[in-house]
Amino acid sequence: MKFTNTSTFPGVEHVSIGSFEEAKGRTITIGSFSKSHALTGWRVGYMHMPRKLTEEVLKVHDTFFICAPTPSQKMAIRALEIGTDFLSPYRTRLYSRMNLLREQIKKVPHLHWREPKGALFALLRFSVNANPSQLAMRILDEVGVALVPGDAFGSHGSAHLRISFGASDENDIARAGKRLSEFFRTSNVSR
Repeated sequence: MKFTNTSTFPGVEHVSIGSFEEAKGRTITIGSFSKSHALTGWRVGYMHMPRKLTEEVLKVHDTFFICAPTPSQKMAIRALEIGTDFLSPYRTRLYSRMNLLREQIKKVPHLHWREPKGALFALLRFSVNANPSQLAMRILDEVGVALVPGDAFGSHGSAHLRISFGASDENDIARAGKRLSEFFRTSNVSR
């Protein structure tokens, strides 16, 4: 079964370390169906590893999890049967949404675009003196745009906010851009 890479945007190539001959037999690949098959929220994934490691990994797995929900497992099997070709139009729409969001963010004072290589999200650096969690809450409360504080993804995310464009249409993205611009132009945010 061959899958096309649906997790990156045009011009960006993903290469798995497990595809290198030197890595075969000593690489563990961990993945999920969230991005590759648009099954976000189903909470089902996979591991591919040398057979000798399987028993040890299953001991750890058994300690933490019973199993993924049955509907998620059945959906994952069906996703593997279908493949990923059907996602090509979706990826094209995501890329278009990302381009529109980039243009909107470039108009917002104190927000700086970081080009995503794939996925449904962009990480925006902000240049105001603010705690990411408090800033995200203020933006939600004052202009109704939901952002995730970047530090939720580790220390490298401080001074960043994550925004999703995966389920938003063009009107929502344009409206969010205007609201963010309004917030940073009119709110009393430390600079």
